[in-house]
Amino acid sequence: MKNRHINILVGVFLLIGVISFIILSIKITGLGFKDLKTTETYELVGYFDNIGNLKSGSSISLAGVEIGNVGLIELDKNNYTAKVHFQINKTINNIPVDSIASIVTSGIIGNKYISIVVGAEAIYFKDGDIFEETQSALIIEEIIGKYFVNSLNAN
Repeated sequence: MKNRHINILVGVFLLIGVISFIILSIKITGLGFKDLKTTETYELVGYFDNIGNLKSGSSISLAGVEIGNVGLIELDKNNYTAKVHFQINKTINNIPVDSIASIVTSGIIGNKYISIVVGAEAIYFKDGDIFEETQSALIIEEIIGKYFVNSLNAN
């Protein structure tokens, strides 16, 4: 009888451990039940020379607040640039057309996301519009490479 209680107690602790591991995994990866919600969105497009490791599903933020997600990412074969589709929540319908979309990193080596810097124009983006101003991802390896090339040329 005492052995049965110990087995039940160990089973409960094991179950709590497995559930905690699953919840932690979902929180760390950024996946979750928010993906199951169906929020209405409209689409904007931005062209970038280099997107780094930006992925579909990455966040789009304005003033640090998430306002949407990255949709499809494809190569524009005519310009050899990355064409990024933004899925913006319909409630955010007052983004000026002279706003700038930048690919930034959360932390030093964190995930890439898109940050929108608001412009001053009184005309707002509509579904299907294109960002005229974009800023590509900052690639640390390129910066280090340019530094070394410049230092070699200086000698």
